[in-house]
Amino acid sequence: QRPSGPDRPEAEKVWLALTPLTPRAANIVGLPTAYHSSVAVAGVEYSFSDSTGVVCTAVKNKSILKKQADLLLESHKKVQGPSILLPMGGTRLSGPEMAKVLMRHFQQDTYDLLLKNCNHFSDCALFFLLGRRLPAEFCQAEQMAPGGLVGTLSLGTYSQNPNALHFSLASTLESLAAERKRRKC
Repeated sequence: QRPSGPDRPEAEKVWLALTPLTPRAANIVGLPTAYHSSVAVAGVEYSFSDSTGVVCTAVKNKSILKKQADLLLESHKKVQGPSILLPMGGTRLSGPEMAKVLMRHFQQDTYDLLLKNCNHFSDCALFFLLGRRLPAEFCQAEQMAPGGLVGTLSLGTYSQNPNALHFSLASTLESLAAERKRRKC
């Protein structure tokens, strides 16, 4: 049970970091922009990786709270980002608490470009920490059939990860809702 009154910890700011992965021209032809996303809490970035599962990395430049231009988040380096940093709210839950709970659902070697990706992880992280979901405009590419945008992004090499086939975002969110209720969030 979480302390109340003066013993209750201060709310930590939760940040959503996003980097567009598709060329801007994709929007011209009606394709949604695909994004890489992660969540930052208390100077630590939390992301989901294809080979390691949940990744916790200290933010290299603590000016995350002051200047977006100076933000250096490890999971966004490969894609020259993040270019969007959104304050999502404050939480009294800790990043390590969230990581521990989400590690049960986002294990090593279960990443899939469509079925279980960084946006599913960020959606669940935001829900656990804040009780709110990833804004819909940042996860539209996952809704597309494998042949469209995903086929293009993967240069035609996309195939489903059998370790991700049984992942259900709805079931995971249900489990997280029960965990939030247990923690009296």
